[in-house]
Amino acid sequence: MVLPFAETILGAFITLGLLTRWALTVGGLLMTALVFGTALRSDWSTVGIQMIYAITYYLLLTNLINDYFSLDNLLRRYRNPST
Repeated sequence: MVLPFAETILGAFITLGLLTRWALTVGGLLMTALVFGTALRSDWSTVGIQMIYAITYYLLLTNLINDYFSLDNLLRRYRNPST
Protein backbone atom coordinates (compact mmCIF):
# COMPACT_ATOMS: atom_id res chain seq x y z
CA MET A 1 0.00 0.00 0.00
CA VAL A 2 2.98 2.32 0.46
CA LEU A 3 4.46 1.73 -2.99
CA PRO A 4 2.18 4.09 -5.00
CA PHE A 5 2.83 6.94 -2.56
CA ALA A 6 6.59 6.36 -2.61
CA GLU A 7 6.60 6.26 -6.42
CA THR A 8 4.56 9.48 -6.58
CA ILE A 9 6.83 11.34 -4.18
CA LEU A 10 10.00 10.14 -5.90
CA GLY A 11 8.55 10.97 -9.31
CA ALA A 12 7.67 14.49 -8.17
CA PHE A 13 11.16 15.04 -6.77
CA ILE A 14 12.77 13.79 -9.98
CA THR A 15 10.46 15.82 -12.21
CA LEU A 16 11.05 19.03 -10.27
CA GLY A 17 14.74 18.35 -9.85
CA LEU A 18 14.56 18.68 -6.09
CA LEU A 19 16.95 16.45 -4.11
CA THR A 20 17.64 14.74 -7.41
CA ARG A 21 20.60 12.58 -6.39
CA TRP A 22 18.73 11.32 -3.32
CA ALA A 23 15.51 10.67 -5.27
CA LEU A 24 17.31 8.80 -8.05
CA THR A 25 19.27 6.71 -5.57
CA VAL A 26 16.17 5.73 -3.58
CA GLY A 27 14.25 5.13 -6.81
CA GLY A 28 17.02 2.85 -8.06
CA LEU A 29 16.99 0.89 -4.81
CA LEU A 30 13.21 0.63 -5.05
CA MET A 31 13.50 -0.69 -8.61
CA THR A 32 16.10 -3.22 -7.44
CA ALA A 33 13.70 -4.53 -4.81
CA LEU A 34 10.84 -4.67 -7.33
CA VAL A 35 12.94 -6.53 -9.91
CA PHE A 36 14.10 -9.01 -7.28
CA GLY A 37 10.57 -9.65 -6.02
CA THR A 38 9.15 -10.00 -9.51
CA ALA A 39 11.95 -12.37 -10.51
CA LEU A 40 11.12 -14.55 -7.51
CA ARG A 41 7.58 -14.79 -8.88
CA SER A 42 9.02 -15.69 -12.32
CA ASP A 43 7.02 -12.95 -14.07
CA TRP A 44 9.66 -12.38 -16.75
CA SER A 45 7.72 -10.00 -18.97
CA THR A 46 7.27 -7.63 -16.04
CA VAL A 47 10.94 -8.03 -15.05
CA GLY A 48 11.93 -6.90 -18.55
CA ILE A 49 9.86 -3.74 -18.26
CA GLN A 50 11.21 -3.03 -14.78
CA MET A 51 14.77 -3.50 -16.03
CA ILE A 52 14.17 -0.76 -18.60
CA TYR A 53 13.14 1.53 -15.73
CA ALA A 54 16.20 0.49 -13.72
CA ILE A 55 18.47 1.31 -16.68
CA THR A 56 16.74 4.68 -16.99
CA TYR A 57 17.45 5.42 -13.32
CA TYR A 58 21.09 4.44 -13.87
CA LEU A 59 21.46 6.70 -16.90
CA LEU A 60 19.83 9.62 -15.11
CA LEU A 61 22.08 9.15 -12.09
CA THR A 62 25.28 8.90 -14.13
CA ASN A 63 24.40 12.01 -16.16
CA LEU A 64 23.42 14.10 -13.16
CA ILE A 65 26.28 16.51 -13.85
CA ASN A 66 24.37 17.69 -16.95
CA ASP A 67 21.37 18.67 -14.82
CA TYR A 68 20.96 22.34 -15.78
CA PHE A 69 17.21 22.87 -15.47
CA SER A 70 16.39 21.73 -11.96
CA LEU A 71 15.55 23.29 -8.64
CA ASP A 72 18.76 21.86 -7.19
CA ASN A 73 20.86 23.72 -9.74
CA LEU A 74 18.79 26.90 -9.35
CA LEU A 75 19.22 26.84 -5.56
CA ARG A 76 22.94 26.13 -5.92
CA ARG A 77 23.36 29.15 -8.22
CA TYR A 78 21.30 31.31 -5.84
CA ARG A 79 23.55 30.40 -2.88
CA ASN A 80 26.78 30.84 -4.91
CA PRO A 81 26.15 33.58 -7.49
CA SER A 82 29.80 33.58 -8.61
CA THR A 83 29.51 30.10 -10.22
